[in-house]
Amino acid sequence: MQTGSLNKDMHEDFQYLVSEYGDFTDVKTVAADDLKSLREVFPAEFIDFLQEAGVGVWQRGRFQFCNPIEMTELSRLIFAGDADFKPERTFIYGYGAIGRLFVWNADWNETMEIDLPRLEATSLLNKKAKERGMGAIVSSILYLDQGFYDLLDPESAKPVLAKTLKKHGFLRVGEVLGYFPALAMGGSGTPETLKKVSALEHFTFLAQLGPIKLNRVQEGGGKFLRNLGS
Repeated sequence: MQTGSLNKDMHEDFQYLVSEYGDFTDVKTVAADDLKSLREVFPAEFIDFLQEAGVGVWQRGRFQFCNPIEMTELSRLIFAGDADFKPERTFIYGYGAIGRLFVWNADWNETMEIDLPRLEATSLLNKKAKERGMGAIVSSILYLDQGFYDLLDPESAKPVLAKTLKKHGFLRVGEVLGYFPALAMGGSGTPETLKKVSALEHFTFLAQLGPIKLNRVQEGGGKFLRNLGS
């Protein structure tokens, strides 16, 4: 289903996102059984959105929602043994073109981000976040048009995502751009080293390259806490 035809009863925050970013450029429905399971751990408004719109790609690959159930094994790999983020309560619901993961935790009731190519994670770790709920999911993708979601050429510092997507072909559901060699293996991070690959396979590979550093978001910047999974 195309997002442009969303039900007018959809929560206003998601209607706003659709008005800003338009239709998905590729879309896939979410199975009824998966939606039922996700309702137990996600805000109801978000699952209503997935039921209506499916999971899909915005702006030809800049961001896409994914089915958290299909990412379960990856979540277990990343968060196994973690003291704060239990794998069975932690769900990957979206990612950027180069592999920035957006993760919902049902205990903290907030979103964390994992820059998987760089093996770095950031979280508020705010035990008072229970009131934030769906707002944390919506706010994580409010600035899709800005540089945060772009790809910067390390040599020129210029945004080159649009040019790169045009070269490789726009991303479909389940695809991502990956560096070869990976950054954690000494890759240069230049756009010329990117290839279009299966997102789940590539993410699983990256998650095994080393510990993911967890930083707490706080005023004045981030503070390193520990590695995920410990």
